[in-house]
Amino acid sequence: MPKIDAIQFSCYTELYLFVYLLFLATYVINNVLSIIFFQYTTHDWLLLAVTILTCLLILGALCLLKFSVEWINKTWKVGELEARRNQVLVGLGGTALCGILPGVLVHFVEIEEWTVYFTVIVFTTTAIFFGILYLHTLPRNCKFVYRIHDKVSWALIIAHSIILLITMILGIDLQDWRRSIVIILCHVSFSVMCASSTIEIVKVLRGEFRILEDADDPELSVKMEKVRVIVHKSETDPQLIEPRITMFNYSI
Repeated sequence: MPKIDAIQFSCYTELYLFVYLLFLATYVINNVLSIIFFQYTTHDWLLLAVTILTCLLILGALCLLKFSVEWINKTWKVGELEARRNQVLVGLGGTALCGILPGVLVHFVEIEEWTVYFTVIVFTTTAIFFGILYLHTLPRNCKFVYRIHDKVSWALIIAHSIILLITMILGIDLQDWRRSIVIILCHVSFSVMCASSTIEIVKVLRGEFRILEDADDPELSVKMEKVRVIVHKSETDPQLIEPRITMFNYSI
C-alpha cells in the first residue's frame, strides 16, 4: 500500500491526487490573496465566483453519482468485491477523463490567462473529488497488486510518455516561451494523472484488485504477532499482568 509517512493511500492515483491537492491549495490561496491585495478588478472576482460555483456543481453531481452507484449495487445485490471494483473504476475513470480532456481542449480553445486558470482549477479539483469520494473511502483490506516487472504497466507508461512528448511539441510557441512553459507543465501534470489512473484501471480489469482476508493482510499479521508475544510474556512474567480491582474483592 503506498503511503507518505503515516498517511496510507489505497492506490498510487490517490497518492498523486493528494500531492495535487497540496499544490492546488497553495495555488488557490496565492491567487485569492493576489486578487484581494493587488488585482482588485470585477473580472477577477467574477472569474473566482464562476470557478467556485462550477466546482460546487461538479461536487454535487459526483455525490449524486456515488449515491446512484451505491443504490444500484444494493438493488442488484452485487457482491462486496464487485461493488468495490465498480467504485474504483468510477473513481479511476473520472480521474483519467480529468487528465485527458484538458489536453484535448487546449487545441480547440484560445489560450488566455483566464482559460488556463479555469481549466487547471476545475479539472484538478474534479479529479480530487473523484479521489475523495471513490478512492479514499475504500476499506483498508482492498488492495492493488503491484509488480515492478509488469510489462503491461510499462507499455502504458511508454505510450503515455510518447503522447506527452507529441503534445508538448505541438504546444510549444517560441514567440511566447513563458506561456509555453506553463502549458507544458500543465500537460505533464495532467499526463501523470491520466497515466496513473489508466494503469490502475487495467489492473482492475485484469483482476489485480482484490479484497484481502485477515490472514492475507501483512500489517494485521504483524500486529497479531506482537499481541501473541505480549500475551506469552504475561503468562511467564506476573508483573506484566495488571491487577483488576472490583467493588468487593481484589483479584489478579
